[in-house]
Amino acid sequence: MGLLINSIKSLFSKDSITENTISELRHLMEQDRDNVIISGKSLRSTLETYLEAGEIEMARKMFACHRSEAMKAISEYKTSSHKILMREDKKRKGKEDFETSKLPRPYQRLTNQTGAFFMFGNKITLTLDNKPAESKLLEESFDEFKEFLKNMYFDENLYMARQIAGSETECAKIYSLYKDEDGNVEVVCQLKSNGQGHVLYPLFNQYGKMVAFAVGYFMRNLEFDLEEHFDVYTKKNIWKFYRKMDGTTNLWLLIEKLDNPFNKIPVIYYRHEVDWEGAQERIEKLEWRDSKHSDTVEYFGDPYLLLTADIAGELLSDAREVGRVMVMENKEGRMEYVTPPDNANMIKDEKDDLKTSIEQATLTPDWSYKSIMGLGTLSGEAMRRANLPGYVKRTQFAVGVYNELIRRELNLIKTILCDYVYLKDSKKADLIRKMKINFDYTDPFIGGIENNADEIATLVGSGSMSIHAAVASNRYIVDKQAEEERIWEEKKRAAEIEKQKITQNTTITE
Repeated sequence: MGLLINSIKSLFSKDSITENTISELRHLMEQDRDNVIISGKSLRSTLETYLEAGEIEMARKMFACHRSEAMKAISEYKTSSHKILMREDKKRKGKEDFETSKLPRPYQRLTNQTGAFFMFGNKITLTLDNKPAESKLLEESFDEFKEFLKNMYFDENLYMARQIAGSETECAKIYSLYKDEDGNVEVVCQLKSNGQGHVLYPLFNQYGKMVAFAVGYFMRNLEFDLEEHFDVYTKKNIWKFYRKMDGTTNLWLLIEKLDNPFNKIPVIYYRHEVDWEGAQERIEKLEWRDSKHSDTVEYFGDPYLLLTADIAGELLSDAREVGRVMVMENKEGRMEYVTPPDNANMIKDEKDDLKTSIEQATLTPDWSYKSIMGLGTLSGEAMRRANLPGYVKRTQFAVGVYNELIRRELNLIKTILCDYVYLKDSKKADLIRKMKINFDYTDPFIGGIENNADEIATLVGSGSMSIHAAVASNRYIVDKQAEEERIWEEKKRAAEIEKQKITQNTTITE
């Protein structure tokens, strides 16, 4: 593209533009378009050519890297790096410097953790979307699928990935094989982030599809020498490189090139704006106001005792007197306390306005103690209405980022089970391939059974809800399958008792 621009500039720098100039320009643009198409098609092969040759720096240039944005977000997220901490102390002539207040507020953490809670505070629900008859045959496979998710800490990692991406702008979840000291191999899931010292390198084609993913990091070898590592994941292979950081060489060396056992890029890459987007300046202003107000309290919080000179001698004769005293030279026989002007309301109004504007900008509900106590005892529905901003934000992130990534991860796990875990069990693998898995977010404010029991009973009684769905919606039941079986057993016994009563009544009548 740079060559094309330079060529166009050269053509237009001529004194006159002729038909030949226009023809040449059209030829250059068509040629550049062809190059873009070729580049798009050969993206993976070009990358692999660099990797095979050990040209890691050239390969790394093909990837995107958002580390600078991530580190900026981390500095805003951590209170230990807030700007207010760099506030200078006040210089005082002939005295020690006055240490000014430096009071950071963890608003970024509050908005981030609130956003993560609304999305994944309760585990997402998974359901089979196959036809009823087919779903019955797939129930056992579906249970095995969910057990695998449990072993992978799927829900916990999903929550952490949301929290990391919302505080750092990006996060990666990588599935790989782990071999323990006894030679046992298992699938593991790891989170990679800038805050943990990793550098993330995604590579997408012009259609938004991931072509490869790389992770850069540092670690020490057995001799405790620092090494830089660069791991690359493609659909077919996993490449691992390193170079020593001893200053003697800059060559990248191949550790190993492995066949990808999953036949898919085993990476879920999360990237979106931080949870406090649009509110950073307001947060900094609130921190500044808190710190300035703290200084004012330190200066004037305790009243001064104002004395005139004619009565100061007697009152100040006791060395044990404490407090802040101001002596006036004139002799009017005055003694009074001096307090600072009352501007507390003005400061409070400004702080309240900043707090409200931060919550509105970040779609964060007000969960202060005063606000929650003012709500009283609310039902689940009332709590949902009171926390509407949180639901709006959840929908925004779900539609924009997480719906697609969760579906992709569920499909990736299906592939891992079929192509690796059950590779030698074709029957199980076929059943897993047939599963059509749907998911939904679980309400963070699921009401207690006392709040929704009547509604559930009405729905079940009218045939609008199955017993299976009713049991699934009851969060007080741990083993939902066992509970459902007990319900059916009880219904069966009740039917038998009713049948016996009818038989006895018929016999007596006869």
